[in-house]
Amino acid sequence: MVFAVMSALLRHASYLTSYQASFFRFTIGLAILGSMALFGKIKLEFSQHLILFSRGFFGGIGVFLFFFSIQKIGLGEGTVLSYTFPVFGTIASAIYLKEKVNLKQWLLIFLSFFGIYLISHQGEGWLFRISLYHWVALLGALSSGIAVVFIKKARSTNSAYTIYLSQCLVGFWLVILPASLEPLNIRLGGGLILVAIGLCSAVAQLMMTHAYGYLSVSAGSTISMLVPVFNLLLGVLLFRESFSLKIALGATLVIVSCSLMLKAQETPTPP
Repeated sequence: MVFAVMSALLRHASYLTSYQASFFRFTIGLAILGSMALFGKIKLEFSQHLILFSRGFFGGIGVFLFFFSIQKIGLGEGTVLSYTFPVFGTIASAIYLKEKVNLKQWLLIFLSFFGIYLISHQGEGWLFRISLYHWVALLGALSSGIAVVFIKKARSTNSAYTIYLSQCLVGFWLVILPASLEPLNIRLGGGLILVAIGLCSAVAQLMMTHAYGYLSVSAGSTISMLVPVFNLLLGVLLFRESFSLKIALGATLVIVSCSLMLKAQETPTPP
């Protein structure tokens, strides 16, 4: 639910660029984790440095493109498309980790892509009529799916806090320059919203990390698929976003198939 609040705040703050929102997201994450480590609440140790960097690189791109997609195509559609990362994570795991993908998983992948098509298809006709911003959202999902593979590789020797820190740290360096080049003409209210976006993101991630101590990864990941459901509702109720029968059917196919895929395969959720 906190992830949904963060997304709604970002959708509301249309005067912010995706670079600025991402910068605050990563900076506040670094500040919170650093403070917890300083006071001995968590212990940060690093191994598999290249794997951690790769997780941070692809995860950072995924976060930025998630924010960008929400601002360009709306809260509901942007979130649903971004949360197709299990599809790309499963395919990337089959290629990089040599994990076997069974017939059921391939069927779920096909259903997910059909749902993506229903959400993204623009205008008349059938083929390749998907807008540029929908492709960008899918690129973000692909980046997050690749990040999942590196999470799985890093998790054997690194804590969840260390892995999250790697995303915040690499993401910080990815966006600091473009974020600083954009003028930020906001008052106190806008600044508070920026801080709230970063805090919600960090708090939601830490809550999820804590919950995984009591839940299986599949159960926790399946629960996380409620985020696009909440965001679809918030998009319609708060921002009057369109919600046609075709979009509803496509979103249902994506959410259900990704949930089943996460339940079938112990796949971590990228923050």
